[in-house]
Amino acid sequence: MRSANVSSDVLQIVKQDFPDGCYLAQVLEKYLEMHPDLTHKQARIKVDKSLRFQEKKGYLRSVLDEGLKRRYSLAPVEPTVSSTQEVPSEQLLNKYRQKSKEAHVKLASAKSQWEHLKSFQQIPELKAYVDDLVIEAEQELNQLVGIDVAYEKLLKKLESSCV
Repeated sequence: MRSANVSSDVLQIVKQDFPDGCYLAQVLEKYLEMHPDLTHKQARIKVDKSLRFQEKKGYLRSVLDEGLKRRYSLAPVEPTVSSTQEVPSEQLLNKYRQKSKEAHVKLASAKSQWEHLKSFQQIPELKAYVDDLVIEAEQELNQLVGIDVAYEKLLKKLESSCV
């Protein structure tokens, strides 16, 4: 299991010991000094994943050098924008409220279809014909549940930004 502090440890190593740039092996060596209980392989995996994660998050950047080895360096610090997020417009809210309603209607329709197909399975002469249809309807229903929940979460986040 990955320690919650791996990425922060790796970023701290890069900032303190290698502000001009470094390679995985250099960070790995320092990380092993901090965590001697780990095997070389365990530490390498943690450090490699953490370096890539920090790059993805924008804290580090990397380039391939002449030997095709990845060299990491601190990303330039950009001026931080105000910590308050932009308030979503009423038009944006209404757009996603409408999309959420549409998703909810599709979900209700798919649920009704699935329930009817399930009831057809109770009829012995139809069971063989509707088994595959029930499976397809259930998959569609699950997908629409996910979409519906995603819209609900998005709306909740957008509406909480307005308050």
